[in-house]
Amino acid sequence: MSRLRIAALLISAALLLLLVPSLGAPAKVNLLTAHFDRDCVFLGGSLKVGAYSLPFFGYVSNSTRKLYYVDAPGFVTGSYATNGSGVFVGTVFLEGAPSILVAEVEPRGEPRVYALRSAVPLYGVDVVSLGNGTLFVAGYVYAEATTRSSDVVVVRLSKGTPVRVVVFGSPSFDDHPRRILYAGGYLVVVGETWAYNVSQGDVFVARLTPQLELKDDTVVGGAGIDTPEDALPLDDGSLLLVGSTVGGDGTHDGFVARVSEVGGLLYLSSITGYGEEYAVAVTRVGGAYVVVAYGGFEEDTSGALILNYTLRGAWDLAFQGAYLVKASNSSVLPVKAPWGAREAVFKTDGEVFEVFSGREVCLSNNCSLREVVLAEYGKQVSAMLSPIYGWRTLHGVMKARATPEVEALALDYRGALLNASTSSLEVFIQPYARRFDPVKETIKFLERNIPILLFLPMVAAAVIVTLQIKRR
Repeated sequence: MSRLRIAALLISAALLLLLVPSLGAPAKVNLLTAHFDRDCVFLGGSLKVGAYSLPFFGYVSNSTRKLYYVDAPGFVTGSYATNGSGVFVGTVFLEGAPSILVAEVEPRGEPRVYALRSAVPLYGVDVVSLGNGTLFVAGYVYAEATTRSSDVVVVRLSKGTPVRVVVFGSPSFDDHPRRILYAGGYLVVVGETWAYNVSQGDVFVARLTPQLELKDDTVVGGAGIDTPEDALPLDDGSLLLVGSTVGGDGTHDGFVARVSEVGGLLYLSSITGYGEEYAVAVTRVGGAYVVVAYGGFEEDTSGALILNYTLRGAWDLAFQGAYLVKASNSSVLPVKAPWGAREAVFKTDGEVFEVFSGREVCLSNNCSLREVVLAEYGKQVSAMLSPIYGWRTLHGVMKARATPEVEALALDYRGALLNASTSSLEVFIQPYARRFDPVKETIKFLERNIPILLFLPMVAAAVIVTLQIKRR
């Protein structure tokens, strides 16, 4: 028996002890994707057990709570759920070689778990389903050993079998997808490329037919490093993009961009706070376009922020307001939801919740979160929004690349009861109230007035000497 297999068996034994509620606390869950679908919540990410991270996926409902994991290092990064079933995509390392992990989960039956393997390294990122067992998986591949650069790979699956594969990218530069979606009869892949401005990252948008033929592509970006995180198609065919950009000061700022169907830049704005800021998700709720961001929107602390936008006419994307997401005594982090899910998902230590429905899943034994406050922050955020200048668009950057052979390999998996429960949250909207901390304010005053404090003894000494001279 190989050392790798022995290690896997030991990890499995440890997980069985850790995951069953009656035997102990759950293993450390790193939640990377979640979706609140009807009465079922789909969860995916990685399980941290000692020095190992194992890919996990599962679901929680009022009657069932099940978790599955693979006995190999890896992680789940993307998901898609519809009609009560879910699909998870990530990366699994089989004998040290990365392969794309795919798991199709049906709460009424056993999951179908398999790896998409090739002679070259494959990494899975995101997935979208067109129904009837047809899946499109997006990832990246290191197909050309001479350049050692990554290209985008999209695999079309029919009931678990690869039927078509396409690889495209910029010559000799890294390309990484972030999101795949379906709109206007085309697959849309959004990601990051380093080919537009040499040694700098920019955003690419590529459209493919369902037969995986590359129709067109647009690259947009400026002189900094621009990384997309999510995208949302609008009714007029344009695309709303969110992500982060690194400017001249070396810190990340969030960005919101709107690109037309023909590749023109219609709107571009930055979200700049007190430190590092990232726009990580975008969705549509009613007539509003909701952007979820994370970063230093308050001094000396980081938190989650919801921004609302609307379309005025055909061209004007207008900012309407913003809310800080506050949970009692817990930091709040955004969680990636599937494309098309009209939800904003967040997590705290041991809990994951969706603000618009007020639904929550507890992943620990000590869940105390009972309410979430959306603090009105539009006045403060409006001062943090500013136009970005210098971004340009370019077309025809992506080219078809060599396509490797890809095969599906069924994987063994293990199941365990997930120590989780569902409940409802109270979500309140309140005016923002700045908390006054005398200790922090004193430290801040001292830091900001160091030059004055340094010269103050000299000024005091001069005054004393002057007074002494006058007395004489």
